[in-house]
Amino acid sequence: MVWQKIDDCYDLQLLNFQDVERKALLELLENVKRPNPEYDKEFNKEALKLFLRWLNNTTEPLPEAFYCLLSNWFLTHCSAAKSSRAGYARQLWEALFCATPKDRLTNWRISGRKVIPDRFKQWWQEQVKCQDDC
Repeated sequence: MVWQKIDDCYDLQLLNFQDVERKALLELLENVKRPNPEYDKEFNKEALKLFLRWLNNTTEPLPEAFYCLLSNWFLTHCSAAKSSRAGYARQLWEALFCATPKDRLTNWRISGRKVIPDRFKQWWQEQVKCQDDC
């Protein structure tokens, strides 16, 4: 998928929305949502709503809150990152993006929904490069 950052915010616009495989993304999302005996915390319901709204209209931007919360599941150094849900979250991430951040995009002490600009910039440079290479 080819993404573009929206000016003045961190929402992302999908440029090749006609290539979205909705069914495959929904299946990956179901895995993330599935109850997990290893870790009882549910995936954020607000993030699920944001992603489903986007998936129903991929011409709209993908909200920062969704992809931040999704990446937190596999980039956080706690029991959540070791759960099977974290693995499913990573699979969904990899279906959406060709680059994976090296660190959390957010500061857990402040908000799991708002990016840290320097971390976003580092990841975004990798994302743009791998998009250009495809």
